[in-house]
Amino acid sequence: MTDHEGTTPSPDAPKETPRSAHSLAQSTATDVTAYLLAGPITFGAIGWAIDEVADTSYGVAIGALFGMAVALYLVWFRYGRSR
Repeated sequence: MTDHEGTTPSPDAPKETPRSAHSLAQSTATDVTAYLLAGPITFGAIGWAIDEVADTSYGVAIGALFGMAVALYLVWFRYGRSR
């Protein structure tokens, strides 16, 4: 048996098992949700730390908005482009 490149895989090579469409979709949905939560939380926390040091009151809002923008860009870049 040969693979798509025309070479014979070694007998001790791990066999690849394709993921089902359902598990791939579920994994993608979980990844997107994680990006959309982690971005604003992380940058909001950084903004909060800057607020504490600089004695301001707008760092959390700016950080959360920036984090959401970064998260949306990463989701678009990773999952939204046609291949």
